Amino acid sequence: MHKLTSIESRFGYIEVYTNEDRSTLYAIPHGYVGPALVKKDLKVLEQFDAQARGKWKYILDTSKVKVVNPINPFLLEGLTQFSKMEAYIVYAPSPIVRLMLRLTAWINKPDRVIREESVLQKMLAD
Repeated sequence: MHKLTSIESRFGYIEVYTNEDRSTLYAIPHGYVGPALVKKDLKVLEQFDAQARGKWKYILDTSKVKVVNPINPFLLEGLTQFSKMEAYIVYAPSPIVRLMLRLTAWINKPDRVIREESVLQKMLAD
């Protein structure tokens, strides 16, 4: 994986990585993730999707997130617009985050939720 970009906001940021064949986009948000940061992330995803040569998956690592805005799941509905994105995967080691993902699944449901870091590392290595 190599760093593609870093998305900044006032209280948080997202580091975005991709693999050599650009079949995986891996995002690690840090700190507070609010609507402005989510919108900037969606812009990066839009550019990535437009430049992608084939199908790709989006892996979101929530392990460094401190606080999220309750509006975010509604904004993440925008993930459905990316025609080449084949999977939306969330690494959620926190039981609270996994509960929130289940409660908001009617708005935006990940294709897979990962609990264990070893599974995440295996996916990133593939």
